[in-house]
Amino acid sequence: AAKVVIAVRDSETREIVARGLDADGCETRLAGSTIEMLQAVVETRPAVLVFDLALEGLAPEVVIAVMHKLSPQTRIVVRPTESGMKDADVIEKGVFFYAAGIDADQLTDAVRAGIRQWEKR
Repeated sequence: AAKVVIAVRDSETREIVARGLDADGCETRLAGSTIEMLQAVVETRPAVLVFDLALEGLAPEVVIAVMHKLSPQTRIVVRPTESGMKDADVIEKGVFFYAAGIDADQLTDAVRAGIRQWEKR
């Protein structure tokens, strides 16, 4: 089963995405901060990380750089901020997928695409 870390600020969105992925047979870990996220990544080496740009803690570009060191095979799905602004620096630093929006269905679909690409590696 593919392992997925869901690091999203909003707990309801985390739960909805996790339920959808659990139904697909994925193993999910939830994180509400960058510290929890990095702990989960170290412990699981996930196929996909869902990373909310609005998550409290480290700057997004630092998180992306650390992720590439900790778990280079992990595909990173970025959840945009509610303002919808894209962070070009983050995307250029190796994000697999920039979700089209902030809702749980869009994030779940992006994770499924990331898992398919991870399986092909």
